[in-house]
Amino acid sequence: MGFRSSRRRHRRHGQTAARLCRLASCVAVISCRAAVPAIGFSVASTWRRSAGWPSVSVQIVTYDRPAWLQQAIRQIEMQDYPGPVEVVVMDDSPEASTPLVRSELPVRYFHLEKRHTIGDKRNMAVSAARESASDIVCIWDDDDIFTVDRLRQQVSRMLARNASCSSIQVAFVAVLPQKGRPGVLQRCKGMPLPFENSFCFRMSWLDQRPPFTNSSLGEGNALFEGLSDWYSEAQPVPGEELPFLYIRTAASTAPDDALEPYPVRSMLVASKEGGARRLDFALLTLARALRRQRFPKLEESSPGAAALAQVRQSLKAALRKDLEDMSANVADSLQLAPSYWRALCTPSLPGPAGEAAEGSWNASLAPRTFDVHPPVDATAEQEQEQAQGKEREHEQEQEPQREQ
Repeated sequence: MGFRSSRRRHRRHGQTAARLCRLASCVAVISCRAAVPAIGFSVASTWRRSAGWPSVSVQIVTYDRPAWLQQAIRQIEMQDYPGPVEVVVMDDSPEASTPLVRSELPVRYFHLEKRHTIGDKRNMAVSAARESASDIVCIWDDDDIFTVDRLRQQVSRMLARNASCSSIQVAFVAVLPQKGRPGVLQRCKGMPLPFENSFCFRMSWLDQRPPFTNSSLGEGNALFEGLSDWYSEAQPVPGEELPFLYIRTAASTAPDDALEPYPVRSMLVASKEGGARRLDFALLTLARALRRQRFPKLEESSPGAAALAQVRQSLKAALRKDLEDMSANVADSLQLAPSYWRALCTPSLPGPAGEAAEGSWNASLAPRTFDVHPPVDATAEQEQEQAQGKEREHEQEQEPQREQ
């Protein structure tokens, strides 16, 4: 019996050692970079556009950042969303950026003659989306970096959950180098807040809500005034399901006291009681997104390329530290290495509440069947039933008149 137990123990140790070796190989994979596609390439164009998905108007408000604007449009081009997409740009810069907004997507560019608040520009962008009869409005700030499946993930959840909104938890902050200080990847331990820059709304819901306030900070709060539970209405997607990079620049206005950011040193979280450590699944999802090329490939000259490089280096260093710690502690290795490996390498599966398959700009890693049937839109079905009910009532009212 002792021999069998010893043999099983050695087998477990051997399996754990193999997983640690595979984790070590991931250090190089996370930091590797494939060739950047030529300008004009679109991941979306490699998939068939499916009927049945709602139309989306992606809104960009910008001021005097043409390189960031061009990068944002580039990201939207790479979205794998199967439905129709348009881009609306509200730009109150001193000089127009018309030559930079060329895209294979429909882009409506508005150069405003005077300065406006962010809230005022968002309201103008929503009005433009009404003109195009878009079903959903998506806010996309020019200085953030989203995964190529952002639109598909959020719209899928909205349809499956009969939700009016969808947002994304701000779980990570990529601080760009400023005034001689190096850039850093930060993890947010505060309340899992969504900001305006991650929201998608149904247009039918926006039509019934107050407009954005004429402000450049917290301009979206007015949309949720009078609601008993704004957080449930906002439907925040957690970072372990849909990561994105909130880019901190010198012009960023988001307060640190709500996010409580701290530098990333490890993807393991120490227990407050001094017990066993646990996995930080949000950070591992971010690392997996980079490994599986879920984030867009940006030109080296684009401002977000440096942020992605910094994030890769930070996660690479954290993975090395975790590997060293688990190699030095057998008990930790037996408990953590298998789950660590799965979280780092295995993509999440589609779920019943609209959790869609993870995307990738690399066709060999991307899902191939997500665009066959969109989730059932319960809201659209209810509206259709109501319209049919009104028609039946109208016909019943007309029948006595016909008999007379």
